[in-house]
Amino acid sequence: MSETVRDLTEMVKEHRRKVEEKTIGVKEFAEIMGVGESTAREMLRSSNPPPYIKVGNRYRIIISRIDEWLNKLIGQEF
Repeated sequence: MSETVRDLTEMVKEHRRKVEEKTIGVKEFAEIMGVGESTAREMLRSSNPPPYIKVGNRYRIIISRIDEWLNKLIGQEF
């Protein structure tokens, strides 16, 4: 493997670590919310989804925006 490819591979790994520090997966989100994974996935497809990004076929919920999202949902039902 060339040095350039190794450098790029390391850059991608570092970026992935940074994204994972700022986001959580659906399973972790479900645990935090006290619901099952299927309910968490339904929340992602709702008209008021949690703050997320989609990377490929995976959802990543943005940790720093969860409180703001919850405050907007006061009094609403899922």
